[in-house]
Amino acid sequence: MEINYVEESDLLRCTDVFIEVFNSEPWNDEWKPEKAKQYLLDFYHTPGFLGLVALEGEEVIGFSFSASIASGGAAMNSLSMKCV
Repeated sequence: MEINYVEESDLLRCTDVFIEVFNSEPWNDEWKPEKAKQYLLDFYHTPGFLGLVALEGEEVIGFSFSASIASGGAAMNSLSMKCV
């Protein structure tokens, strides 16, 4: 397994994992590819975004999205989304 920083080119593969995870038990959401990709793209464009992607070969097997936010003079990292 390899872990890299998320690049915009990873978002389509992350979208596939996102849909697989959140359209299944226990969430049973009804994400469509175009909406799910836009949701992740919005995260990606958040100021202070930090994303990590887990790869098995070329296959995305998980990811984590977070953002740094200001807090009393120091930056804090807030985990926003993880998907495996």
